[in-house]
Amino acid sequence: MTDNNGSDDEVLLTGEGWTEVYRIGDSVHRPVRPHTATIHAFLAHLHERGFTNVPAPRGYDARGREVLSYVEGDVPVAPLPA
Repeated sequence: MTDNNGSDDEVLLTGEGWTEVYRIGDSVHRPVRPHTATIHAFLAHLHERGFTNVPAPRGYDARGREVLSYVEGDVPVAPLPA
């Protein structure tokens, strides 16, 4: 579990639409959605099987956001690329 109450080390990765995604160190923090627990289970399963090219679930922070490991790349926003 990660504990973060908001600080200067939060970097906004995207704030498009209703979702604000922040990077804090080597973690990504974003709002919990109805399918978050299912996605965390799937990502954990992939890691357990040796596939590590996806974020690893790290639980929830003190603000109730889900926490995932940071993976370098681009965050697509609408309109999505081809």
